[in-house]
Amino acid sequence: MTFSPGSAASYATTNCRIYEPRRGLKINCDVIRQRHCFPRDHDYVRLFGYSYQRKTVLQNTSTRHGAFHLLKYHLQPFTTLSAGVGGSYDSHQAAEKSAEDVVYFLDFLYQELTIGETVYEEQELISVLVELSRSLQFSGRCSECVVSVDERSFHLLLKLWETAWKISVAVEARLINNAVMSSYAHVLGRLLFWDLISSIQKLSGTSCACLQETLVEVARFRASLLWDDLSKAQDEIVCLCDQEWWTLPMGCKTGVPSTLQLEIVNHLLQERVPLSPNPSYCRLLILSALTQNPDLAVSTAKTLSTFWPQNATEIIMPILDHFLANMDESYDRPIASKPGTMEKFIENDISARSLMNLCDHICSSDMKQSNVFYECLSLCAGALRGATPEGNPLRQIIGRVYLKLSRARVLAFSRSGVINFTLTMLVLARYSTDGSSKNHNLNDILKRFQERVVPPADLPLTSARVCLLVSCLSSFQLLFNLLQQPVDLAPILSFAVQRLHQESTKVHCSEVVPPLLEVLEDLATADAFNNGLILYSEIQTIYNKCSPSLRVSIQTTCSSMIDRFYKHNFESDDNPKARLSQDAFVSSTISLALPLAMTSLSQMEKYSSNYELNCAADLCAEILIGLVKWRHPLSGTLTRASFIQDVIRHVDRQPVFVVRTLALIVKKSDGETFIKVWQETEGPGLLLKLIMYVRSPLVEMDLVTRLVLKKIKSELLQVDPAPTADFMSCYQQLLCYWSRRHQELMQSCSIAEAAAFRKTVRALLRAVHFDAKAVLDLPNGQVAHLYQVVALLFSDAPDLLYTKGLADCPLPRLVETFVYPKSLLREGKVVLPRMLVECMRAQGHRFLLGLAQLFRDNDAFIGRRFSEIVGYYCKIFPQATPISLFIQQTAMESPKLTKIMLDTVWSLDIDRTAVIDVLLAILKKCSDSLSSSTQITNVHLSLLTKLASVCGAIQLPKFRDLLEACLLPCGVHCTSDQTRVIGPLMASSLCKTDAARTLPIVDLVASTWPELAEYIVHDGGIQAALSSTQNRRALEQVKKKVRLLGVK
Repeated sequence: MTFSPGSAASYATTNCRIYEPRRGLKINCDVIRQRHCFPRDHDYVRLFGYSYQRKTVLQNTSTRHGAFHLLKYHLQPFTTLSAGVGGSYDSHQAAEKSAEDVVYFLDFLYQELTIGETVYEEQELISVLVELSRSLQFSGRCSECVVSVDERSFHLLLKLWETAWKISVAVEARLINNAVMSSYAHVLGRLLFWDLISSIQKLSGTSCACLQETLVEVARFRASLLWDDLSKAQDEIVCLCDQEWWTLPMGCKTGVPSTLQLEIVNHLLQERVPLSPNPSYCRLLILSALTQNPDLAVSTAKTLSTFWPQNATEIIMPILDHFLANMDESYDRPIASKPGTMEKFIENDISARSLMNLCDHICSSDMKQSNVFYECLSLCAGALRGATPEGNPLRQIIGRVYLKLSRARVLAFSRSGVINFTLTMLVLARYSTDGSSKNHNLNDILKRFQERVVPPADLPLTSARVCLLVSCLSSFQLLFNLLQQPVDLAPILSFAVQRLHQESTKVHCSEVVPPLLEVLEDLATADAFNNGLILYSEIQTIYNKCSPSLRVSIQTTCSSMIDRFYKHNFESDDNPKARLSQDAFVSSTISLALPLAMTSLSQMEKYSSNYELNCAADLCAEILIGLVKWRHPLSGTLTRASFIQDVIRHVDRQPVFVVRTLALIVKKSDGETFIKVWQETEGPGLLLKLIMYVRSPLVEMDLVTRLVLKKIKSELLQVDPAPTADFMSCYQQLLCYWSRRHQELMQSCSIAEAAAFRKTVRALLRAVHFDAKAVLDLPNGQVAHLYQVVALLFSDAPDLLYTKGLADCPLPRLVETFVYPKSLLREGKVVLPRMLVECMRAQGHRFLLGLAQLFRDNDAFIGRRFSEIVGYYCKIFPQATPISLFIQQTAMESPKLTKIMLDTVWSLDIDRTAVIDVLLAILKKCSDSLSSSTQITNVHLSLLTKLASVCGAIQLPKFRDLLEACLLPCGVHCTSDQTRVIGPLMASSLCKTDAARTLPIVDLVASTWPELAEYIVHDGGIQAALSSTQNRRALEQVKKKVRLLGVK
């Protein structure tokens, strides 16, 4: 109790000072919990409106009787005897004043008799107690006043009883020789105790704080008698001074309900009231309250177990029995989440991880949960956690569980029952590693759990039930790993496989696989590799039944497990058991994870590039990285090289998979790991295959190509690409190096070395084998890329494709497949697929360039093939696109190659009109890109030289157009020396024809190339051929035209 000075007024006279508390006191809990302080420096105090000398209020008999008479008078409006239950006073203002007077008087009594300095005679104290007893008799009991109707009356009466009891306790020691009054405090405490309990019972859990605090104080005073008060509650008559009282107030005649008794005991223990342990009686109370209020029974049992740990098992057993009998129920109640509390457990999101997390939360010492069943398990966990080897209750608890939860009953459980049963067994298993558990070890608990929860094979289950059982069974494996015990997922996977094959009720993989993958990830995250975690063969069976999306999930899970395994800091050299476990995991990754990826690859279309393929590449990359980093020998016949070859062998069918696997090794590890993997492959041959098979652009291929060319030291790979070069640029750079190296060896007379180098390159080229029919089966994009790769080979390294007289030349095969597919034409494919035609149109000039370079040595085979190809291209490409591109490229760089092409076209064994059309088309396309004198000379003059020697023999109308197309550019760009060279050729040809054909050609030359016309008209042969008068007159007109154009 604390004292509050409150508001007060002091009146001073010449002789004394009078203290008078101010008005306005509100009658509530505070008037009981705090007391008004009467200063000691005042001689008089005003009580009930009268001024009393402080020393004589209680010492003077008449004054004392008068004061208590006024007390009863002012109590009258609030007592149940005068106002009736729930009655109210007529004047509210008068009632407030009376209540204030009563409170101040009671506080004055308390201060004077308990902590005051005045010494009172025994008779005076007895008189005060007698007067208080009469006041209590007059006012009645607190429980007889209804708080909800008149709260002020209740608090005032409680103030009176509480003050009277405290005064009796304070003066009891001074009345020890008085047989009657020495028991006053004991009797009054008993009456007040039951009055308070009766009041709490009537208030139904809405009691105010002052009532609870008063009960705690009374119970602390009567702690040794509390159990007798509760267990032997009898309504008997007791004497209080000259008054007789019934022990139990009205409403308590039938005793106190067990739930209320539990609430009281729980509250008193939490308030640290020193109650002696009485587990037997509390056990009876709990049994009685379980059916009415299980939450209260459990919370009280938790409090009892905390304060009486030696009796915890005896207390929790009836609660455990109750919940075992009612396990197939849902005890979840939604609550608002608070800091430090666990969120509501959602059944629909059940998983092994959530079950294990909930088990950990239940087993923690500060568990907070709204689920009463989990509170019960928390009680069991607390008893097991604090158990000693001599008094471990595990055997007793497990025996109860096995006895009350038979297999038939568990199999009939709903979802909630299975979850509750799983949590129960998890909690028991959590504390079963103690040596005192003996026969009740982890494996025994798991075995009995599986026997009860897993139904027989002939009993069909729904997908939801299978998913639930998988999660529940898997949660034990998480616990095993937590306790450093061997884990074994094989029975769970076997159960899942068995249920996926049941026919009566369809079980869907989409519901069963996710919880399995989750537990694998959880075990990997918890580093269960030292405790027997491996990839089981049943995963392959499940994998084969899954959809592509689930297969991706399985591969992703395996990848994350392998990644976690090799990133884990292993220290198992001194632990043979852990070492064996890790070896088993490594072996399982090769024997199981690789087939998973291979299965997906075999079911994809050729040259695929999708997310599923990326996941397979990621999985294989993780395995390869791990095998390189694994510092111990592999078990059995497994080798790193064999696994790498299993991956690389898919380069012909799924090249993107191989590239992405290699690129992921670089991204996930380092260059050194990549080099170790690359050294187990065929090296340059693999690189060439990837370049030919993988379509550009592809970032991963760029990365792999640059790294191989920079890091791998080889005679064939002496290239230093730019940091940002794409792989096609690197390939072209590599071809140039090969060609340059071959030429250097040839020029240095190292014939043998050149032959060996050429043989090595050709061996690489032979590894990439295609025929014309195989090309037709490729996707369009793949065909275009392959044509580009082969065309670059023709244009940049033709000397490596063909050597006269050698049989190992790849050129004939490549020409047959890509350049001129004669086999397809022989089979009747007059019209080739559009994609092939377009590729020939785009890359044909490169093929022709390579062949033309080889034709410089006048090889008959190359000449025939070159002529055939040019003729074929002229046939299928009326606009002569490949030939035009060829001429545009060689016009500046290689006039000889330009001449070879023009000669070949002119000599084609086809209709002459068609040849002229082709040449016209070539000149038309070239006129847009050729502008320099050198280019004009190399193309137009070369062709004009050819035409000049035969211009007199050809009588086709389009021949004049061809001549004009050649003469006009030459007339602008050619020099006088070039004019003197071609002039005789044309004049000689024109002399051999008649004048009717010669004169128009000479006139055309005069209009386009006047300098050449000047030479022709003065040629003696021309003048002799045109000697007639008419012809000479026409020739003079041409000369005049030439002079007008400024030629002298």
